[in-house]
Order: sequence, then C-alpha cells, then structure tokens
Amino acid sequence: MKKLTAFLSAFALAVSAVPSFSAAETPAMGDVTGDGQLTGADAAEILRYSSALLSNADPSEECHYYENIRLYGDYNNDGRIDGNDSSAIMRDLINTTDRSLSDVIIEGNSYIAAEYPRMGDVNGDGTVNGTDATIVLKYFSNLLSGYDVSDIEASTYILERGDMNGDSIIDGNDATVILRIFVDENR
Repeated sequence: MKKLTAFLSAFALAVSAVPSFSAAETPAMGDVTGDGQLTGADAAEILRYSSALLSNADPSEECHYYENIRLYGDYNNDGRIDGNDSSAIMRDLINTTDRSLSDVIIEGNSYIAAEYPRMGDVNGDGTVNGTDATIVLKYFSNLLSGYDVSDIEASTYILERGDMNGDSIIDGNDATVILRIFVDENR
C-alpha cells in the first residue's frame, strides 16, 4: 500500500509539473514543452509522440506533453504530427545563426542537445582538441611572462571556456583536462 501511495504521489507531482498554456500565452508552433523556446527537447517530445503512434502505443501514456503536442506539434504545417515535424525543428535549430541556442548533436536516431558554447573549445571551431590545449598553454605562458594576452588567438573564448577544472585559474591543468577530453572522445 505504501508503494502504491508513493507511486501515485510521484505521478501527481510529475503531472502537475507539466506546463499548460492559457489563451494569453499561446506558444509558437513547435514549442510543445512550453518553455518559450524552440529547442531539441521539443523535437524529442514530438519524436516520442510519433514513435508511440508508429508502435501502436498510446501516445497519451508515453508523452509528457501529450496535449501540447496535439495543439502545437505540427511544426511544418502539413496537417500531421510526425517525425517530419521533429526533423524540421532540428534542421531549423542547426541552421540558426543565433548561437545562444543549444547546439544539436545527432547520434543514430536520437537528437541530443549540448550546451553551446562547449567548454574547452577555446578557438570556437566546435571541437575540443589539441589546438585548444595549445592555445590555453600559450595564454598561460604569456600571462606568467607578463605579456599582453589580448592578441592571443581566441583570448575572449579562453576566458569563457578555458577554466576546465573550475578553479578560476586558466593554466596548464586546464590544458590537461582538454587533452583528456580529446583522447576520451577519440578512442
């Protein structure tokens, strides 16, 4: 009985956390999560809905934002809510020039939102590699030597993305962390 009560309490809490919209707050088409932004999460929810339909599952049981998806999920305005809507959202996110949005990584059949800009990518090329570690080391070396570091390639990104270990100092330890990330991702 305690397990059932705990389950029902958790379920009620989860259901109450799903945003609903008033007429005054009608979201943009595709914003099924109701956060005011079109993100990978919206595409993922629409894809979950579409997958439930294709597998003959009940989408109202499978989807956190079922009602919102039915109202705002037809992103491409073709009269259907399906994987094409999810793909259209992802395409628009990938093609956007507003880099304050999340980057989208596509792995297999799933979409993953990744923080943009990525920590460690101090030169802004979208990857974390030895070049980033070299820039961090050059920055640290010039800083120690008293040279002007403002002319170092990507010095503004170094300040935003270079403190890999969170100690508020950009130094050789951060370059080491960057190299570890590179090695781990390229095994």
